[in-house]
Amino acid sequence: MTEVVQAKVLRYAIALAMLGREDALARLHDRYAAAFRTLPTAAAFEALTAAIGAIDPATVSAAMSAIPSASPAGDIANLVDAAPAPSGPTG
Repeated sequence: MTEVVQAKVLRYAIALAMLGREDALARLHDRYAAAFRTLPTAAAFEALTAAIGAIDPATVSAAMSAIPSASPAGDIANLVDAAPAPSGPTG
């Protein structure tokens, strides 16, 4: 699993946890647990997909710090960053 995919999944887990969507977190865990098992971000994934009541703020903070800094734009991120700034409104 690439760092981009890891970052996307972990960010999605954070969003689901913030919304209190335990059902969706459980499905996310079921879908990706095996893929994360051998990755450096495994502990972050497990912490973020745990039951809502089992997550403490320090664990979430540590998990968020472990998210790869890979851009969700993936391989085109450099192109997005290099795009010229838009000029003012026209017309």
